[in-house]
Amino acid sequence: MIKLKNNEIEYKIDYEIFTTIEIVKIMEFYSALTQAHNRANYPRALVAKYREYQSIINNKALEKKYDKMFESQTGFSIYRFMQEVIKRA
Repeated sequence: MIKLKNNEIEYKIDYEIFTTIEIVKIMEFYSALTQAHNRANYPRALVAKYREYQSIINNKALEKKYDKMFESQTGFSIYRFMQEVIKRA
């Protein structure tokens, strides 16, 4: 497991199961997500990044694990936030 910092938030990503490119894409999604959370309107590209993220984290248990980790670091759930974004899109 590797701890990556993004704007002073530490993400614990299992680097053994992801390629470097996948880790970069996960971090890009997390960055876009935290930026969008602080805005009133959400960029449409965020939904595409979420779909890409889901294709990388292609396991429900792993997705829940990362959502829980993300929520503990940021205070909001990826799943619940993205459901709202998708509903508005």
